[in-house]
Amino acid sequence: MKKRMSLIPLALLLAMSLIATGCPPPVEPLEPVELVDPRYGGEIIVGFPADIKTLDPRLIVDVYSALVATQIGDPLVRLNERLEPIPALAESWYTPDPTTYIFNLRRGVKFHDGVEFTAADVKFTFETILDPDFGSPNRVHFLPVKEIEIIDDYTLKITLSEPMAPFLFQVMSMMEIVPKHYVEEIGAEDFAFAPIGTGPFKFVEWVPGDYVKLEAFEEHWRGRPYLDRVVFRVIPEATVRIMELEVGGIDYSVGVPPEEFARLEADPDIIAGKFPATAYAFLVPNLKHPILANKLVRQAISYAIDRETIIETILAGMASPATGPIPPTLVWAYTDDVRHYPYDPDKAKQLLAEAGYPDGFEISIMRGPGEVGVLTVTAIKEQLAKVGIEVELEILEFGVLLDRLFAFEYDIIHIGWTGVVDPDYGMYPLFKTDAGYNFNAYSNPEVDRLLEEGRMTIDLDTRRAIYHRLQEILAEELPHIFLTYPYTLFAYRSELEGFIHAPRRFGGPLNDLWRVWWRE
Repeated sequence: MKKRMSLIPLALLLAMSLIATGCPPPVEPLEPVELVDPRYGGEIIVGFPADIKTLDPRLIVDVYSALVATQIGDPLVRLNERLEPIPALAESWYTPDPTTYIFNLRRGVKFHDGVEFTAADVKFTFETILDPDFGSPNRVHFLPVKEIEIIDDYTLKITLSEPMAPFLFQVMSMMEIVPKHYVEEIGAEDFAFAPIGTGPFKFVEWVPGDYVKLEAFEEHWRGRPYLDRVVFRVIPEATVRIMELEVGGIDYSVGVPPEEFARLEADPDIIAGKFPATAYAFLVPNLKHPILANKLVRQAISYAIDRETIIETILAGMASPATGPIPPTLVWAYTDDVRHYPYDPDKAKQLLAEAGYPDGFEISIMRGPGEVGVLTVTAIKEQLAKVGIEVELEILEFGVLLDRLFAFEYDIIHIGWTGVVDPDYGMYPLFKTDAGYNFNAYSNPEVDRLLEEGRMTIDLDTRRAIYHRLQEILAEELPHIFLTYPYTLFAYRSELEGFIHAPRRFGGPLNDLWRVWWRE
């Protein structure tokens, strides 16, 4: 079988970034993906590296939960393969002024229990997120929302307190709408484990640590999905996932060991693909830790890490060294004109001595399961030992890792951030004082001011200057120790059709299973 794989060219990535900010340059449209004789039936089994944590989209903080939730629910707006906003539950919208959005909602849409979707569900979803007592970590994205007004069952008016450049394609596309009547009936706690939505697949069962099962929703507003069922299996070991893929035990592997990619690419029964991710990998130092609160120590750690060797020996070249929280895929906002940290153990030792730790210190690094990640932190442990920093590694189940992260019960955590389709998403929730994903209590008044200006500014050149300055500050202060900009690697059985191979907010081609089908 001929493999129809192609990488998204840099010029197109630039076009996607500019389009997303409301300043579209001339660009050739993507060639549409035609579905040739699609058929109904069958199931797809997806191999996940880790279990999900919740199925309430208002509470989701991890990519695996998000990948399941996006099959169960729909947002108001979706992003296409060029990261442009396109209609979903909102079939159209307009902005009479920079702080007002009028959404015309799709009529006849049903939740999985047969109740019709209306503007009341949108208002309920967003207002619970905005309620501090609800505790949504996604509240930070919705803070500019001043008022949500129901004009009628199918018309909604959202007023912002200030202009927000990425509001439409970032905020409105990130949140699946939950059913007001059902959540109020069973409560938010139970909804997280037994959700319903308007999406193409209905929730059937979640066996923690084992699998999540979904089935086709016959009355989905886009039409019935081709697949009958979707099963997400938890298989933490990457080599086991790949073996299962090769023998047909699973049909799609989320996460491919970089060293296995070339072999899978050559397998006629497997389609393997890659493209630059909208993501970065990093270490989170707990800034409440008396040693890690010292900027010189964080800089020393950064100099002591040999990123190039990690990329070549562990990631098989499937990444590039990171200089900040904006990946190069976001071409208009990215800059490498910032402080760099090439591998320099002598410089690291010098900084440690200046910080008062000439003999080093002991520290722990936590991360979730996954062979590539474990190999990465093992290499970092060995590299830090060369400058006198002794590391204890703790490999935790992913949900436990997140709990530790949000509870500040860690020294350093190795993690990643994905879905950076606008610099605001890559910075504001992570580095704004007291923001929902400010994992390590970082606070800088100048950064706070620039972050507010960046999301309020519509002019692209002004935004670019703001985010370049922010990258300079963050590269100097290192609230995160930036490691790599990874590629998205994926592999699936060649009999499957309908996947879209283009950068997405998260998860690559797995985002939209509604159009996927089995070829006979």
